Amino acid sequence: MTTPSDRAPAETRALHAACAQRGIDSAHAELLSLGDSATYRLPHQLVARVTRTVTQRETALKETTLAAWLLHTAHISVVEPAEEPVELNDTVVTFWHELPSYRPATPAEIGHFLRDLHTISSPKGELLTALRPFVRIAERINAAPIPAGDKSFLCDRLRNLENHWRTATFTLGPALIHGDPHDNNIVAVDDGRILALDLERVAIGPPEWDLTLVASEHDSFGWVSAAEYQQFADAYGFDVLSSPSYELLRDIRELRMTSWLANRADQNDQIANETQYRINCLRGHNGARPWNWTAS
Repeated sequence: MTTPSDRAPAETRALHAACAQRGIDSAHAELLSLGDSATYRLPHQLVARVTRTVTQRETALKETTLAAWLLHTAHISVVEPAEEPVELNDTVVTFWHELPSYRPATPAEIGHFLRDLHTISSPKGELLTALRPFVRIAERINAAPIPAGDKSFLCDRLRNLENHWRTATFTLGPALIHGDPHDNNIVAVDDGRILALDLERVAIGPPEWDLTLVASEHDSFGWVSAAEYQQFADAYGFDVLSSPSYELLRDIRELRMTSWLANRADQNDQIANETQYRINCLRGHNGARPWNWTAS
C-alpha cells in the first residue's frame, strides 16, 4: 500500500517534525493532495500544508496572518488557522481546522462573496502586496516538458500580454481581491456560510481580476451557463464582460491555466493531450470560444 512517505518523503518528514513541535499526532496522516504544497489530513479535524519550494515560504506565513485578520477584523469567512506555523529551514508547515461538510459555491454565491470582500478596507502595513497576474507563468513555461515550438509560442504570448497589462485601464477602483475565486476555493458550508479556502493569491488589485475568472468559465469554456453567469453578475452588481479590460484579463487567465497544466504534461497521456489541445486553442487552431477545455 502506498503511504504519504512513499509519494512525498521530504514533505512527510517535515510534517512529522512540525507536528512533534506542536504536540500533534501525525502517525496516521493522510496525504490529500500534492501541488505547490503537500496537504495532509490529521486526527482531530486538522489539516496541515507543507510548502514544497523556497518561494512558497513567505506566502505560507502570510496566509495564516491574513486568515486571522480576515476572520477577526474584517469579518470575512475564511478557513481558520489552528496553530502557529512551524518554520523548518526553507520549509513552512501550517495547520488549519478541517471544514465540516461543504460543496462548491454557486456562481451567485461567489458573486455575493466577492462583493463583500471587495468592499472591505485593506489591512495596514505590508500584509498585502499588489496583484501579480503573471507570477510563476514564465517559470512554468520554461520547465514544461512540451515541444520547443509550443514553448516559444507561449513565451511570446506572455511577453505580449505583459506589454498590454502595463497600459490596462479598469472601470472599478483597486480593492482587496481574492485572486483565484473558483468554486473549489469559494465553498458553501452546511451551516450556511460562504467562505474562502485558499488565500495564497489575496492581494490589492482591480476587482475585475476576480470577476474575470467566473466570466471566462462562461465565455471561454462554457463551464458556467448563461443563466448562471447572469446570476453571478447580478449578485455582484457589475458585468465584467462589458469592461474594457476583460479580454486582456481573460487571455492572462487562459495562459495561466495552460502553463500550469503544461508543467505537468509528462505525468500521463490525458494531461499531455489536454495541454496540447489548450495550446492549439490559444494558437487559433480550434475555432472561436467557447473551447472544450477539461476542468482540472
